[in-house]
Amino acid sequence: MGLLKRFARLAAAENKLSGIIPASIFNSSAITVISVGGNSFHGSLPTNIGLTLPNLEGLYLGTNEFYGNFPTSITNASGLKILDLPYNKFAGQIPTNLGDLTNLQELNLGDNFFGNNSTQDLDFIASLTNCSNLRILSLSYNNFGGNIPRVMANLSNQLTQLFLGENQLSGTIPEGFGNFVNLYSLGLEENSLSGVIPRDFGKLQNLQFLSLYQNNLFGQIVPSLCNATTLYLMDLSFNQFEGGNIFDNVLINCQNLQYLDISQNNFTGIIPPHFLETHSSLIAMVLSENSFTGSLPPEVGKLVHLVNFSVSHNQLAGAIPISLADCSDLENLYMDANFFQGTIPPNLASLKSIQQLDLSSNNLTGPIPRELEKLQFLSYLNLSYNDIEGEIPNTGVFSNASQISLIGNNKLCGGIPELEFPPCPVIKGKNRGKLKVVILLSIVLPATLLVLGALLLYFLVYQRRKKNGGRIL
Repeated sequence: MGLLKRFARLAAAENKLSGIIPASIFNSSAITVISVGGNSFHGSLPTNIGLTLPNLEGLYLGTNEFYGNFPTSITNASGLKILDLPYNKFAGQIPTNLGDLTNLQELNLGDNFFGNNSTQDLDFIASLTNCSNLRILSLSYNNFGGNIPRVMANLSNQLTQLFLGENQLSGTIPEGFGNFVNLYSLGLEENSLSGVIPRDFGKLQNLQFLSLYQNNLFGQIVPSLCNATTLYLMDLSFNQFEGGNIFDNVLINCQNLQYLDISQNNFTGIIPPHFLETHSSLIAMVLSENSFTGSLPPEVGKLVHLVNFSVSHNQLAGAIPISLADCSDLENLYMDANFFQGTIPPNLASLKSIQQLDLSSNNLTGPIPRELEKLQFLSYLNLSYNDIEGEIPNTGVFSNASQISLIGNNKLCGGIPELEFPPCPVIKGKNRGKLKVVILLSIVLPATLLVLGALLLYFLVYQRRKKNGGRIL
């Protein structure tokens, strides 16, 4: 193939190819595009690739098994627009003159082993400020360390996607991200970032995707965060954010939210009914491990598209709303470790798609609704540590001890033997029929004798009266 002098494009992506790419291909100076992503190729890139392929415009090697260091000569391919290397095993440092590729539009180095967890790992960012057409920058899932360089705020305002997640980055998020007025995806998750969310995040009017989970961020959320009315995913989980009115102060303006995760923080306050009424587009809502109080409003039934819902480990009380049954798409429902009380609504059995249901560690009473036996997709049911009572059903999910947990309910009985609950004190079969006869006789026989006695008394009185000429005595 290397002998094909006018060979310009190699497109073999998304196949089942393996082995190495023939070295002769990297000597075909006419090549402008190499696209072999989604295969099982391995090997390293030639160190002189930028010299032998001076006309290269697109290099797509993602999702293979390439390894080795980043080829520094790549900066000689001055026409390069797309450098796409994710999901490989590349390692080492990125050349600090990478910005010599002034036509670069997309740089995707995600899911490799770049960087050494050092403060110099991101020094190449400064040179990328020369790339005025840069739209996509993904450095996530690598070994980059140090702080996010302040100079990053000077990157192209054409940037639409910026991903720095799952590295070893520390320090605060610098001001200036608000300059990326066209940004619609921002991922900074799984680092060691601290401090507050910069106020200029409110300038990101086109933001659709925001992922900040698993950092050390704290403070209150800036109200302007939801100025981006297009925001559909917000994940702030596993941080130290706080505030007593996040729904009314911040989230109420995120009208198009579909995925909301604010779990594992220090939020307080109630879940207001009007928020639930106005956010029917929510597909996932995860509020677990905060300090929310009050009841779960019946307006939760307005979330008709909800698939995943978790309010576990809060301080919610009151009854479980029967309106939850209106969330017909629910697959995972977690309400454990609260103060819910009352009985388990039988109409939860109308959640035909439910797969996981956890109501454990509450104050629930009454029997287990037998209707839950009919949920054919239910594979995990946890009702432990409540005060429920009565007979345990034994079909459906209740027929598999590994799929249910009922411990801590001392008033339950029956169920399959593997659950090890005492048998219920109920007479069954023929004995139940005998019991019915005994009960019937105990009621009917005395009543019959009473009637007969009354008739006999009347007859005797009547006969004596007749003998005495109508007198009783």
